[in-house]
Amino acid sequence: NKDFVCFLFKLGSNIYKIRKVRHISQEELALSASISMNYISKLERGMTNPSIKLLNKICRRLHVKLYDLFKDT
Repeated sequence: NKDFVCFLFKLGSNIYKIRKVRHISQEELALSASISMNYISKLERGMTNPSIKLLNKICRRLHVKLYDLFKDT
């Protein structure tokens, strides 16, 4: 559904923005979360639905709280 697609896009966009501000490469983020760079790329483009467990790993590497990934910017 359209709302869910928008949600995933916003989530991915927030991850991308935070990663860039922190000067963390896709490769670094992927390694710390034990996933592929391709998955990170898809995630940042809103093309995949990550688990809460994965989002928690991403948050630890980005040094943010889980709710920061869902904020409107």
